[in-house]
Amino acid sequence: MNFDIATAKKIAADAVNNTDLDIKSGACLVSVKVQGSCGQSTLPKSKTIIDGASLDSDLVKGTALQWFPKEELRFSNRILQQVTRLLGSCGVSYGKGMTLVPLASLVDLKHDLNSLENEFDAELQTLCGRYQEIIRQHQIKNPDVAELIGRHALTEGEFKSRFIFRVMPPMAMSPLFEEDEGAVVADVVSTLWDEVAEDAAKLHKNSFARKEKVSQKAVSAIKKLRRKLANLGFLEPKIDTVVDAFDKALAALPKTGYIVEESLHKLGHFVLQAANVDTLKSMAGIGSLPSEEEEDNENADLVSDFEGSMSTTTVVTDSKPEVEEVEAITDADIEGVMSTTTVITDSKPEVEEVKTITNADINEVFESVVPDEEIEALADTESFGDAFIASTVAVEDQFAGFGNF
Repeated sequence: MNFDIATAKKIAADAVNNTDLDIKSGACLVSVKVQGSCGQSTLPKSKTIIDGASLDSDLVKGTALQWFPKEELRFSNRILQQVTRLLGSCGVSYGKGMTLVPLASLVDLKHDLNSLENEFDAELQTLCGRYQEIIRQHQIKNPDVAELIGRHALTEGEFKSRFIFRVMPPMAMSPLFEEDEGAVVADVVSTLWDEVAEDAAKLHKNSFARKEKVSQKAVSAIKKLRRKLANLGFLEPKIDTVVDAFDKALAALPKTGYIVEESLHKLGHFVLQAANVDTLKSMAGIGSLPSEEEEDNENADLVSDFEGSMSTTTVVTDSKPEVEEVEAITDADIEGVMSTTTVITDSKPEVEEVKTITNADINEVFESVVPDEEIEALADTESFGDAFIASTVAVEDQFAGFGNF
Protein backbone atom coordinates (compact mmCIF):
# COMPACT_ATOMS: atom_id res chain seq x y z
CA MET A 1 0.00 0.00 0.00
CA ASN A 2 1.05 3.58 -0.59
CA PHE A 3 0.70 4.97 2.93
CA ASP A 4 2.87 3.83 5.81
CA ILE A 5 1.55 2.36 9.05
CA ALA A 6 3.20 4.98 11.30
CA THR A 7 1.43 7.84 9.53
CA ALA A 8 -1.87 5.97 9.57
CA LYS A 9 -1.54 5.36 13.33
CA LYS A 10 -0.89 9.03 14.04
CA ILE A 11 -3.84 10.16 11.93
CA ALA A 12 -6.13 7.61 13.55
CA ALA A 13 -4.99 8.59 17.06
CA ASP A 14 -5.60 12.28 16.35
CA ALA A 15 -9.07 11.49 15.02
CA VAL A 16 -9.98 9.42 18.10
CA ASN A 17 -8.80 12.13 20.52
CA ASN A 18 -10.47 14.96 18.62
CA THR A 19 -14.01 15.55 19.86
CA ASP A 20 -14.75 18.30 17.33
CA LEU A 21 -14.39 16.50 14.02
CA ASP A 22 -15.89 17.52 10.71
CA ILE A 23 -15.94 15.59 7.46
CA LYS A 24 -12.57 17.07 6.46
CA SER A 25 -10.74 16.21 9.67
CA GLY A 26 -12.55 12.96 10.48
CA ALA A 27 -12.64 11.00 7.22
CA CYS A 28 -10.79 10.34 3.98
CA LEU A 29 -11.54 8.74 0.63
CA VAL A 30 -10.08 5.30 -0.11
CA SER A 31 -10.17 3.50 -3.45
CA VAL A 32 -8.96 -0.05 -4.15
CA LYS A 33 -8.61 -1.53 -7.63
CA VAL A 34 -8.74 -5.32 -7.99
CA GLN A 35 -8.90 -7.01 -11.36
CA GLY A 36 -7.78 -10.15 -13.18
CA SER A 37 -7.81 -11.84 -16.55
CA CYS A 38 -11.06 -13.24 -17.93
CA GLY A 39 -9.15 -15.85 -19.97
CA GLN A 40 -11.13 -15.07 -23.13
CA SER A 41 -10.32 -13.90 -26.64
CA THR A 42 -12.68 -12.57 -29.28
CA LEU A 43 -12.51 -14.46 -32.56
CA PRO A 44 -13.49 -13.27 -36.01
CA LYS A 45 -16.67 -15.02 -37.09
CA SER A 46 -14.74 -16.90 -39.75
CA LYS A 47 -12.63 -18.48 -37.04
CA THR A 48 -15.59 -20.34 -35.56
CA ILE A 49 -15.61 -22.70 -38.56
CA ILE A 50 -12.83 -25.22 -39.10
CA ASP A 51 -12.58 -27.30 -42.27
CA GLY A 52 -16.02 -26.17 -43.32
CA ALA A 53 -17.67 -27.46 -40.16
CA SER A 54 -19.08 -25.35 -37.34
CA LEU A 55 -17.42 -25.78 -33.99
CA ASP A 56 -19.53 -27.53 -31.34
CA SER A 57 -17.90 -26.71 -28.02
CA ASP A 58 -18.92 -25.18 -24.69
CA LEU A 59 -15.76 -23.08 -24.87
CA VAL A 60 -16.89 -21.15 -27.93
CA LYS A 61 -19.83 -18.81 -27.30
CA GLY A 62 -20.54 -16.68 -30.33
CA THR A 63 -17.11 -15.27 -31.14
CA ALA A 64 -15.57 -15.61 -27.64
CA LEU A 65 -13.02 -18.35 -26.95
CA GLN A 66 -12.34 -19.39 -23.34
CA TRP A 67 -8.64 -20.16 -23.85
CA PHE A 68 -7.92 -20.37 -20.10
CA PRO A 69 -10.18 -22.34 -17.70
CA LYS A 70 -12.52 -20.15 -15.67
CA GLU A 71 -12.18 -22.14 -12.47
CA GLU A 72 -8.50 -21.18 -12.23
CA LEU A 73 -9.35 -17.47 -12.31
CA ARG A 74 -11.95 -17.28 -9.55
CA PHE A 75 -9.55 -16.20 -6.83
CA SER A 76 -9.39 -12.62 -8.12
CA ASN A 77 -13.17 -12.20 -8.00
CA ARG A 78 -13.29 -13.81 -4.54
CA ILE A 79 -10.71 -11.38 -3.17
CA LEU A 80 -12.49 -8.45 -4.86
CA GLN A 81 -15.66 -9.40 -2.96
CA GLN A 82 -13.69 -9.55 0.30
CA VAL A 83 -12.26 -6.08 -0.35
CA THR A 84 -15.75 -4.74 -1.09
CA ARG A 85 -17.15 -6.19 2.14
CA LEU A 86 -14.19 -4.85 4.12
CA LEU A 87 -14.62 -1.31 2.84
CA GLY A 88 -18.36 -1.47 3.39
CA SER A 89 -17.94 -2.65 6.98
CA CYS A 90 -16.00 0.43 8.05
CA GLY A 91 -16.98 3.14 5.56
CA VAL A 92 -19.67 4.47 3.25
CA SER A 93 -19.59 4.33 -0.53
CA TYR A 94 -19.14 7.75 -2.11
CA GLY A 95 -18.92 8.63 -5.77
CA LYS A 96 -17.76 6.01 -8.25
CA GLY A 97 -15.46 3.37 -6.81
CA MET A 98 -14.59 5.33 -3.65
CA THR A 99 -15.34 4.75 0.02
CA LEU A 100 -15.47 7.42 2.70
CA VAL A 101 -13.58 5.90 5.63
CA PRO A 102 -13.31 7.39 9.14
CA LEU A 103 -9.70 8.16 10.03
CA ALA A 104 -10.15 6.23 13.27
CA SER A 105 -10.46 3.03 11.18
CA LEU A 106 -7.49 3.72 8.91
CA VAL A 107 -4.95 1.55 10.77
CA ASP A 108 -7.18 -1.54 10.89
CA LEU A 109 -8.20 -1.00 7.27
CA LYS A 110 -4.56 -0.81 6.15
CA HIS A 111 -3.73 -4.01 8.01
CA ASP A 112 -6.66 -5.94 6.49
CA LEU A 113 -6.01 -4.66 2.98
CA ASN A 114 -2.35 -5.64 3.30
CA SER A 115 -3.43 -9.18 4.20
CA LEU A 116 -5.74 -9.40 1.19
CA GLU A 117 -3.03 -8.00 -1.11
CA ASN A 118 -0.57 -10.63 0.13
CA GLU A 119 -3.17 -13.35 -0.46
CA PHE A 120 -3.80 -12.03 -3.96
CA ASP A 121 -0.08 -12.01 -4.80
CA ALA A 122 0.42 -15.53 -3.43
CA GLU A 123 -2.50 -16.91 -5.49
CA LEU A 124 -1.19 -15.19 -8.62
CA GLN A 125 2.33 -16.51 -8.07
CA THR A 126 1.05 -20.07 -7.72
CA LEU A 127 -1.11 -19.72 -10.82
CA CYS A 128 1.73 -18.39 -12.96
CA GLY A 129 3.96 -21.25 -11.79
CA ARG A 130 1.43 -23.69 -13.29
CA TYR A 131 0.53 -21.54 -16.29
CA GLN A 132 1.89 -23.66 -19.14
CA GLU A 133 0.67 -26.93 -17.60
CA ILE A 134 -2.83 -25.53 -17.11
CA ILE A 135 -3.04 -24.53 -20.79
CA ARG A 136 -1.71 -27.92 -21.91
CA GLN A 137 -4.33 -29.78 -19.85
CA HIS A 138 -7.00 -27.40 -21.13
CA GLN A 139 -6.09 -28.31 -24.72
CA ILE A 140 -6.18 -32.04 -23.95
CA LYS A 141 -9.67 -31.73 -22.46
CA ASN A 142 -10.90 -29.71 -25.44
CA PRO A 143 -9.25 -31.19 -28.56
CA ASP A 144 -11.77 -29.58 -30.96
CA VAL A 145 -10.42 -26.10 -30.12
CA ALA A 146 -6.89 -27.05 -28.98
CA GLU A 147 -5.34 -25.24 -31.95
CA LEU A 148 -7.26 -22.05 -31.23
CA ILE A 149 -6.32 -22.21 -27.52
CA GLY A 150 -2.62 -22.40 -28.40
CA ARG A 151 -2.94 -19.58 -30.94
CA HIS A 152 -4.78 -17.13 -28.68
CA ALA A 153 -3.22 -17.86 -25.29
CA LEU A 154 -1.25 -14.95 -23.84
CA THR A 155 2.36 -15.24 -22.85
CA GLU A 156 2.94 -15.76 -19.14
CA GLY A 157 4.15 -12.16 -18.74
CA GLU A 158 1.10 -10.72 -20.53
CA PHE A 159 -1.19 -12.94 -18.53
CA LYS A 160 0.33 -11.84 -15.20
CA SER A 161 0.09 -8.16 -16.11
CA ARG A 162 -3.70 -8.46 -16.33
CA PHE A 163 -3.91 -9.00 -12.55
CA ILE A 164 -3.93 -5.86 -10.41
CA PHE A 165 -4.35 -5.19 -6.70
CA ARG A 166 -3.77 -1.52 -6.04
CA VAL A 167 -4.73 0.68 -3.10
CA MET A 168 -4.86 4.31 -4.12
CA PRO A 169 -3.38 6.86 -1.69
CA PRO A 170 -6.07 8.09 0.74
CA MET A 171 -7.48 11.44 -0.28
CA ALA A 172 -8.69 14.25 1.95
CA MET A 173 -12.44 14.78 1.93
CA SER A 174 -12.88 18.49 1.27
CA PRO A 175 -15.44 20.08 -1.07
CA LEU A 176 -14.11 22.93 -3.21
CA PHE A 177 -16.74 25.36 -1.94
CA GLU A 178 -17.20 25.52 1.82
CA GLU A 179 -20.95 26.07 1.55
CA ASP A 180 -21.28 22.64 -0.10
CA GLU A 181 -19.96 20.80 2.95
CA GLY A 182 -23.40 20.52 4.55
CA ALA A 183 -24.86 18.94 1.42
CA VAL A 184 -21.98 16.46 1.24
CA VAL A 185 -22.46 15.46 4.89
CA ALA A 186 -26.22 15.02 4.39
CA ASP A 187 -25.60 12.81 1.36
CA VAL A 188 -23.09 10.64 3.25
CA VAL A 189 -25.38 10.27 6.28
CA SER A 190 -28.28 9.28 4.02
CA THR A 191 -26.09 6.62 2.41
CA LEU A 192 -25.05 5.43 5.88
CA TRP A 193 -28.68 4.81 6.90
CA ASP A 194 -29.32 2.96 3.63
CA GLU A 195 -26.25 0.73 3.94
CA VAL A 196 -26.84 -0.16 7.59
CA ALA A 197 -30.47 -1.02 6.87
CA GLU A 198 -29.48 -3.11 3.85
CA ASP A 199 -26.84 -5.02 5.82
CA ALA A 200 -29.29 -5.60 8.67
CA ALA A 201 -31.87 -6.95 6.23
CA LYS A 202 -29.33 -9.41 4.80
CA LEU A 203 -28.26 -10.41 8.30
CA HIS A 204 -31.85 -11.06 9.36
CA LYS A 205 -32.56 -13.15 6.28
CA ASN A 206 -29.36 -15.21 6.48
CA SER A 207 -28.99 -15.63 10.24
CA PHE A 208 -32.46 -15.35 11.83
CA ALA A 209 -34.87 -16.76 9.23
CA ARG A 210 -36.60 -19.87 10.60
CA LYS A 211 -33.80 -20.44 13.07
CA GLU A 212 -34.20 -21.94 16.53
CA LYS A 213 -30.79 -20.61 17.54
CA VAL A 214 -28.05 -18.34 16.22
CA SER A 215 -24.34 -18.41 16.98
CA GLN A 216 -22.01 -15.69 18.20
CA LYS A 217 -21.11 -15.13 14.54
CA ALA A 218 -24.43 -13.33 14.09
CA VAL A 219 -23.68 -11.25 17.17
CA SER A 220 -20.32 -10.30 15.66
CA ALA A 221 -22.11 -9.13 12.51
CA ILE A 222 -24.35 -6.88 14.63
CA LYS A 223 -21.25 -5.50 16.36
CA LYS A 224 -19.80 -4.60 12.95
CA LEU A 225 -22.91 -2.58 12.14
CA ARG A 226 -22.64 -0.89 15.51
CA ARG A 227 -18.96 -0.08 14.91
CA LYS A 228 -19.69 1.39 11.49
CA LEU A 229 -22.28 3.73 13.00
CA ALA A 230 -20.02 4.68 15.91
CA ASN A 231 -17.01 5.47 13.70
CA LEU A 232 -19.08 7.79 11.53
CA GLY A 233 -20.99 9.35 14.42
CA PHE A 234 -19.11 12.64 14.04
CA LEU A 235 -21.12 13.28 10.87
CA GLU A 236 -24.41 13.40 12.77
CA PRO A 237 -24.53 13.61 16.60
CA LYS A 238 -27.90 11.81 16.70
CA ILE A 239 -26.22 8.65 15.38
CA ASP A 240 -24.95 8.15 18.94
CA THR A 241 -28.53 7.44 20.05
CA VAL A 242 -28.74 4.54 17.61
CA VAL A 243 -25.35 3.27 18.81
CA ASP A 244 -26.76 3.29 22.36
CA ALA A 245 -29.69 1.16 21.16
CA PHE A 246 -27.26 -1.35 19.70
CA ASP A 247 -25.31 -1.38 22.97
CA LYS A 248 -28.44 -2.13 24.99
CA ALA A 249 -29.42 -4.95 22.65
CA LEU A 250 -25.94 -6.49 22.79
CA ALA A 251 -25.58 -6.09 26.55
CA ALA A 252 -28.56 -8.37 27.18
CA LEU A 253 -26.98 -11.30 25.30
CA PRO A 254 -24.85 -14.15 26.64
CA LYS A 255 -21.17 -13.70 25.83
CA THR A 256 -20.70 -17.30 24.70
CA GLY A 257 -22.79 -20.05 23.18
CA TYR A 258 -25.94 -19.88 21.11
CA ILE A 259 -28.70 -17.27 21.33
CA VAL A 260 -32.02 -19.07 21.85
CA GLU A 261 -35.65 -18.68 22.86
CA GLU A 262 -36.67 -15.24 24.18
CA SER A 263 -33.24 -13.72 23.59
CA LEU A 264 -33.33 -14.95 19.99
CA HIS A 265 -36.77 -13.50 19.41
CA LYS A 266 -35.84 -10.11 20.87
CA LEU A 267 -32.56 -9.93 18.99
CA GLY A 268 -34.23 -10.94 15.73
CA HIS A 269 -36.86 -8.27 16.26
CA PHE A 270 -34.17 -5.66 16.92
CA VAL A 271 -32.33 -6.57 13.71
CA LEU A 272 -35.65 -6.41 11.87
CA GLN A 273 -36.16 -2.89 13.17
CA ALA A 274 -32.64 -1.91 12.08
CA ALA A 275 -33.44 -3.21 8.60
CA ASN A 276 -35.88 -0.32 8.10
CA VAL A 277 -34.36 3.08 7.23
CA ASP A 278 -37.29 5.01 8.72
CA THR A 279 -37.06 3.09 11.98
CA LEU A 280 -33.32 3.73 12.19
CA LYS A 281 -33.94 7.44 11.73
CA SER A 282 -36.68 7.33 14.34
CA MET A 283 -34.23 5.75 16.80
CA ALA A 284 -32.00 8.75 16.16
CA GLY A 285 -34.89 11.17 16.66
CA ILE A 286 -35.00 12.02 12.96
CA GLY A 287 -38.38 11.80 11.24
CA SER A 288 -41.03 9.42 12.56
CA LEU A 289 -41.78 5.73 12.64
CA PRO A 290 -43.21 4.30 9.39
CA SER A 291 -46.93 3.69 9.25
CA GLU A 292 -48.17 0.15 9.69
CA GLU A 293 -48.99 -0.11 5.99
CA GLU A 294 -45.54 1.15 4.91
CA GLU A 295 -43.81 -1.22 7.30
CA ASP A 296 -45.83 -4.17 5.97
CA ASN A 297 -44.89 -3.27 2.39
CA GLU A 298 -41.19 -2.72 3.06
CA ASN A 299 -40.63 -5.62 5.46
CA ALA A 300 -43.03 -8.27 4.17
CA ASP A 301 -40.25 -10.69 3.31
CA LEU A 302 -38.40 -10.03 6.56
CA VAL A 303 -41.46 -10.52 8.75
CA SER A 304 -42.14 -13.87 7.08
CA ASP A 305 -38.71 -14.98 8.28
CA PHE A 306 -40.14 -15.34 11.78
CA GLU A 307 -41.86 -18.58 10.73
CA GLY A 308 -40.62 -21.87 12.10
CA SER A 309 -39.09 -21.32 15.54
CA MET A 310 -40.68 -17.87 15.63
CA SER A 311 -44.08 -19.04 14.44
CA THR A 312 -45.74 -17.41 17.44
CA THR A 313 -45.51 -14.13 15.55
CA THR A 314 -48.71 -13.80 13.52
CA VAL A 315 -49.22 -11.29 10.74
CA VAL A 316 -52.91 -10.65 10.03
CA THR A 317 -53.49 -9.48 6.49
CA ASP A 318 -57.31 -9.51 6.41
CA SER A 319 -58.60 -6.07 5.52
CA LYS A 320 -60.89 -4.23 7.88
CA PRO A 321 -64.65 -4.27 7.07
CA GLU A 322 -65.59 -1.32 4.93
CA VAL A 323 -68.34 1.16 5.77
CA GLU A 324 -70.40 0.08 2.78
CA GLU A 325 -70.65 -3.42 4.23
CA VAL A 326 -72.07 -2.05 7.49
CA GLU A 327 -74.63 0.10 5.72
CA ALA A 328 -75.78 -2.79 3.56
CA ILE A 329 -77.10 -4.78 6.57
CA THR A 330 -80.90 -4.46 6.58
CA ASP A 331 -83.58 -5.05 9.17
CA ALA A 332 -84.30 -8.34 7.43
CA ASP A 333 -80.71 -9.42 8.01
CA ILE A 334 -81.00 -8.57 11.68
CA GLU A 335 -84.28 -10.44 12.01
CA GLY A 336 -82.70 -13.42 10.23
CA VAL A 337 -79.86 -13.50 12.73
CA MET A 338 -82.20 -13.08 15.68
CA SER A 339 -84.45 -15.87 14.44
CA THR A 340 -81.66 -18.38 14.96
CA THR A 341 -81.96 -17.91 18.75
CA THR A 342 -84.80 -20.02 20.14
CA VAL A 343 -86.21 -19.29 23.61
CA ILE A 344 -88.38 -22.00 25.14
CA THR A 345 -90.87 -20.81 27.77
CA ASP A 346 -93.96 -22.21 29.43
CA SER A 347 -96.18 -19.65 27.79
CA LYS A 348 -96.48 -18.43 24.26
CA PRO A 349 -94.41 -15.37 23.46
CA GLU A 350 -96.37 -12.19 23.85
CA VAL A 351 -96.42 -9.69 21.00
CA GLU A 352 -95.44 -7.02 23.50
CA GLU A 353 -92.21 -8.94 24.23
CA VAL A 354 -91.17 -8.68 20.62
CA LYS A 355 -91.94 -4.99 20.55
CA THR A 356 -89.74 -4.36 23.57
CA ILE A 357 -86.56 -5.17 21.68
CA THR A 358 -84.40 -2.09 22.00
CA ASN A 359 -81.62 -0.53 19.93
CA ALA A 360 -79.15 -1.90 22.46
CA ASP A 361 -80.36 -5.42 21.68
CA ILE A 362 -79.98 -4.79 17.97
CA ASN A 363 -76.50 -3.39 18.50
CA GLU A 364 -75.54 -6.46 20.50
CA VAL A 365 -76.63 -8.72 17.65
CA PHE A 366 -75.07 -6.37 15.12
CA GLU A 367 -71.70 -6.58 16.90
CA SER A 368 -71.89 -10.36 16.78
CA VAL A 369 -72.03 -10.08 12.98
CA VAL A 370 -69.58 -7.26 12.33
CA PRO A 371 -66.18 -7.66 14.05
CA ASP A 372 -65.12 -4.81 16.27
CA GLU A 373 -62.33 -3.04 14.40
CA GLU A 374 -60.60 -1.79 17.48
CA ILE A 375 -60.57 -5.21 19.15
CA GLU A 376 -59.32 -6.91 15.98
CA ALA A 377 -56.58 -4.30 15.50
CA LEU A 378 -55.51 -4.75 19.12
CA ALA A 379 -55.38 -8.52 18.68
CA ASP A 380 -53.27 -8.10 15.58
CA THR A 381 -50.86 -5.83 17.41
CA GLU A 382 -50.62 -8.08 20.45
CA SER A 383 -49.87 -11.10 18.30
CA PHE A 384 -46.82 -9.24 16.99
CA GLY A 385 -45.46 -8.88 20.52
CA ASP A 386 -45.58 -6.38 23.37
CA ALA A 387 -42.19 -5.05 22.30
CA PHE A 388 -43.54 -3.95 18.93
CA ILE A 389 -46.54 -2.20 20.55
CA ALA A 390 -44.29 -0.11 22.72
CA SER A 391 -41.91 0.75 19.90
CA THR A 392 -44.71 1.94 17.58
CA VAL A 393 -47.08 3.65 20.03
CA ALA A 394 -44.65 5.81 21.99
CA VAL A 395 -42.63 7.62 19.34
CA GLU A 396 -41.03 9.88 21.89
CA ASP A 397 -39.46 6.82 23.59
CA GLN A 398 -37.85 4.97 20.70
CA PHE A 399 -36.29 2.25 22.83
CA ALA A 400 -39.20 1.29 25.09
CA GLY A 401 -40.10 -1.45 22.59
CA PHE A 402 -36.90 -3.35 23.00
CA GLY A 403 -37.71 -4.75 26.45
CA ASN A 404 -34.45 -5.32 28.30
CA PHE A 405 -32.29 -3.94 25.52
